[in-house]
Amino acid sequence: MLMVSAAWMMTSLTTNSLLVALVQTALSLPFFILGIPGGVMTDLFNHKKLLIITQTWMMLAAGSLALLAATGKLTPWLMLGLLFLIGMGVAIHQPAWKTLLQDLVTRDQSAAAVSLNSLNYNIAQAVGPILGGVLMGVVGPAVIFGIKALSYVSVIAAVWRVPEESIPQPKENVSFSSVAASLAEGWRFLGESKLLAGILIRYALFVIPGSGMMALLPLEARREIGTGVLGYGTLLSSLGAGELLGALGMGTVAGALFIPSLKQRFPIDKMVSITLVIFTLAVFGVSQWNSMLLDDLFLIVGGVAWSVMSVSHQVSVQFCSPDRIRGRTTAFYLLTLQGSMALGSFLFGWIAQCQGISRSILLCGVLSLFGLLLVRVFPLTNQDSAE
Repeated sequence: MLMVSAAWMMTSLTTNSLLVALVQTALSLPFFILGIPGGVMTDLFNHKKLLIITQTWMMLAAGSLALLAATGKLTPWLMLGLLFLIGMGVAIHQPAWKTLLQDLVTRDQSAAAVSLNSLNYNIAQAVGPILGGVLMGVVGPAVIFGIKALSYVSVIAAVWRVPEESIPQPKENVSFSSVAASLAEGWRFLGESKLLAGILIRYALFVIPGSGMMALLPLEARREIGTGVLGYGTLLSSLGAGELLGALGMGTVAGALFIPSLKQRFPIDKMVSITLVIFTLAVFGVSQWNSMLLDDLFLIVGGVAWSVMSVSHQVSVQFCSPDRIRGRTTAFYLLTLQGSMALGSFLFGWIAQCQGISRSILLCGVLSLFGLLLVRVFPLTNQDSAE
């Protein structure tokens, strides 16, 4: 709901395509900057207190958005600044939140807890954009920003109820120097592992144009299709993920269901190559046909492909990493994801300002297709062990 409201309001505040695309950058860039520090803070501080602090931080930022929008004083740069502050809070919040889930359940229940949390997130990505589009047309952005601020109150209340004795206290032997040494080991492994570096390079080349296309969707909806905010919300609800908006969200759920059967039929690199072509064709479709129905269909198909691509790269990162540093290599994966999203939305927003929206989305597809050239150079598995 926040993404729909902020992106659509930005199209009303400015005609600058770059500023509209920077809405996504403002929310993604803090993950790239604070992803690892957020994990360090999770290791060093009480999870419950850290979550309450970050939720309060985000509540104040969202409340400021609501107040400025209600009084007509919200400018493009003020919006981007406040969204960046919310992104900072989320970047620090997420590691602590995921760790809190593990604190509250036994080891044999942890997989179920993570799955339930992911299911809730995917449902929110599918439903939220449509709901945000409806409310945006009925009550306006100020009310939605206010609802967002109130949502943090509910999380604070829930976290406050967690018994203190169920939260493990930070280990006495954890220090900034020990964490720095641990991170240094992870960076050394990244520098020495051509396999891991290649996986991350391929993933970045996929996410940069993909996120560029996503960042241009409000402009595609408003200027090319000529639809309103509800139409834009429908596009987003046809899209979703990670790290990711609504119009790949329904596709993400479907992709997760298809991955096991796909892996039985295709080696991972062949599977990724096929889904990369499918994703590229979907992006080409969005760039060429200014139709709400067709764009929704293209984005759902693209969402399935996005899901397969993302899960395949994440699993490959896990498999190529020794157990002792698997958490750190996963952090590199997340940094690649968020950094590529921030860069892609900025880069293609700037291109759209110069070349137009449809051409920029078409270029997203062209760049995405170049990923095929890296399949043999940077395989996702060791060639000796690949099936």
